[in-house]
Amino acid sequence: FIRYLYADMYFLISSLVSVAAASIVHVRRRHRRRYGVVSLKEPDKSVQSGKPPVFVVCLDLDETLVSDEAIEATKRFNEIWIKEYAPKGGILVYNTGRSLKSFRTIVQRFPGMILRPQVLVAAEGHSIYWFAGLGAEDPEEDPVWAKTIDQGWDVNMVRQVVRGFTAEHMGVILPPPQLPVTSVNERFRESVITEKRETAEWATQVISERLAAVPGLQAQVNFCGGAALINHFHWVGVIPIRSGKGHALTYVLDKLGGKASHTLVAGDSGNDVSMFNVPGVKAVVVANAQLELLECYKEKSCIEGGEAKNFFLSKLSHADAIIDGLKHFTF
Repeated sequence: FIRYLYADMYFLISSLVSVAAASIVHVRRRHRRRYGVVSLKEPDKSVQSGKPPVFVVCLDLDETLVSDEAIEATKRFNEIWIKEYAPKGGILVYNTGRSLKSFRTIVQRFPGMILRPQVLVAAEGHSIYWFAGLGAEDPEEDPVWAKTIDQGWDVNMVRQVVRGFTAEHMGVILPPPQLPVTSVNERFRESVITEKRETAEWATQVISERLAAVPGLQAQVNFCGGAALINHFHWVGVIPIRSGKGHALTYVLDKLGGKASHTLVAGDSGNDVSMFNVPGVKAVVVANAQLELLECYKEKSCIEGGEAKNFFLSKLSHADAIIDGLKHFTF
């Protein structure tokens, strides 16, 4: 009887262990499908440990890290990050115009191609998400950040201004619901798109003037030209004055204890300009960059006399330019 009892207990314990192991694998696979490939074998506690990161690499996603035209380049970045830079203590941050939902979409669109970051800045600084460890089901949204950018922001007034402008010019302005990277009625962003660059530049100016005329409203207008993720249309987005990729990056660095001088940023379009303008960061302009980011590079070069010290205009495109920049700045 005792022999049979031990046998039953052994079978029960073995079954429980198998179920637990399968559950862990399922969670990790689900996490990988939703938020990217985990690159480290052990949970990365550097974000929560209080120990400052050795360096931070902050990347735009579409047409910088990932692109239908440069899948092999993304693979090359992943390989060098896993083998060389992650072991050195680097922190990987994605700074994207995509919402969290849209970020999950692009991870699924490029299966096994996008590494899971330690931090995700979503929707142009709309939200900041922190990833805990390998077993984390979902990232944790930063509650303090939302309160910070809400100051001086009135989304209903912004919608009234932007949608009023859209209604006046339906022939040349496409409404927000046609934007796949955003959601209708986002709390901290209102957007429109146009087919022509000059129309988007004009819309940026007019919307800025109308918003500035609203007493107490603190908003900024960003222009992003020829964005591939919206079928190469030109995009104009209104966000809180305290939001944006640059402000969000500064907040992340402060919370991590990281130094701007030990931070590399890379991007390709107008909504990356604020990230490039964070004092002290090392900035990589990809060769496939849009005109407004190239103009920012030229302006910096003129101010500093000659090539901008902390700006690097790579001759390579997409993720290959990120690798090029890491080597150029000797990270």
